[in-house]
Amino acid sequence: MKAKLAYFGIRVKDMEASIKFYTEVMGMKLKGRNSIDATSGEVAGLISEDGGPEIELNYYKESSRYFEAYSRGQELDHIAFQVENLDTFLSEAKKLGYGPALEVKTATSKWAYIQDPNGIYIEIFA
Repeated sequence: MKAKLAYFGIRVKDMEASIKFYTEVMGMKLKGRNSIDATSGEVAGLISEDGGPEIELNYYKESSRYFEAYSRGQELDHIAFQVENLDTFLSEAKKLGYGPALEVKTATSKWAYIQDPNGIYIEIFA
């Protein structure tokens, strides 16, 4: 199994304030912002001006099953890895005891999450 680290997802308690911080203070550029119906959440992607690593900001509504009262230490929402074939990777991970915690399909993409031994969500996409 082979995977390439793609980006980090950070759980935020205030999407507007977080976007403002990363764009105005850190000099990042907002790539896009979308609602994710499957998680009752919102996502915003930011990238360094020089094309460096991406940060994904994740906000979950109180009605989301992924919502938790925000406290320090829960800021890292997930780490994303890109694989050649999503289905093959998930099948191999399941054999090793790491079946998908969530699979998401939209009109244009498909991805899944597994959890590491510490409970951290690892996003897998092709």
